[in-house]
Amino acid sequence: MASTSFTLQTTDGTTMDLTTSNIPTTIQKSTAYTTLLESTAPVTSAAQSTAAVSTDVATTIAASTSADTTSLPATTAHMTTMKYTSTTEPLVPQDCYEILNTYGRNTSGIYWIYPMVNGTSSPTSMQVWCDMETDGGGWTVFQRRVDGSENFYRYWADYKAGFGDLEVEHWLGNDNIYALVNNGNTYELRLDLNDGSEWKYDLYASFVISDEAGEYTLTLGADIGGEAGNSFNYQNSQAFTTRDADNDVWKNGNCALTTKGGWWYVACHQSNLNGLYLNGPYSSSRREGMEYQSWKGSKYSLAATEMKVRPAHLVFIG
Repeated sequence: MASTSFTLQTTDGTTMDLTTSNIPTTIQKSTAYTTLLESTAPVTSAAQSTAAVSTDVATTIAASTSADTTSLPATTAHMTTMKYTSTTEPLVPQDCYEILNTYGRNTSGIYWIYPMVNGTSSPTSMQVWCDMETDGGGWTVFQRRVDGSENFYRYWADYKAGFGDLEVEHWLGNDNIYALVNNGNTYELRLDLNDGSEWKYDLYASFVISDEAGEYTLTLGADIGGEAGNSFNYQNSQAFTTRDADNDVWKNGNCALTTKGGWWYVACHQSNLNGLYLNGPYSSSRREGMEYQSWKGSKYSLAATEMKVRPAHLVFIG
């Protein structure tokens, strides 16, 4: 997690600068901190964050007898304010793994995250669904299909910005996905797939996409686990294509128009998780369903899917 500057101010006038790397766990797990993670609007300024954390964190420290506070000056027992003093670094986590392991939030749900894209001076704020249960938790979900309630046969602008309901079906948005996986961490990718009766998964060692100028080109690492096969690897190194932006290599047309989705089409696919929700076997020759051919073959549309990322080479805390 990127460092964030804070200033502690006490009743006797003492001040002390801190960063998130040495703020005690007692503070990080306080009501103020966890409220920020689940707030309805992002913290975008020092003034907002000062108002949000000042009273609650002061109360937490004043009441605490935890060993976590022993590294702070004795006068912090009389602390009156805690304020955010940096406007160039994120106040809260860059992904769901940090929410789970730094802040102790272990319930799946919607949270704010603030990934810092490499080379930028300010974070990108976004709400995401955090899966805190699968294989230890800490997964940031960027795609979910469960019931066909959302239309995924959309245009470039829709896939760029994102669409849907985070609690049900959604695409996080290519700009947001780019920010999430280009923040300095290496992210593994997990695909959870359901055929109506059972779940299978596919796991890749790394996942990254380029920015819009690079047409959100996909770069995948090795397939490192799961029972669903390796269909997604066929889309590796390919740009993103939608019904109005043909970036595939098929000479006979636009794959998105034929297979009815937005995806990293080649000519055209061995997986099509953003295709039509047809829920089971179908007869169309266009292969327009939510296919994952290495598991169910072609012309079988899955019942549910999730695409999610988590920092690779993890060491879980606690």
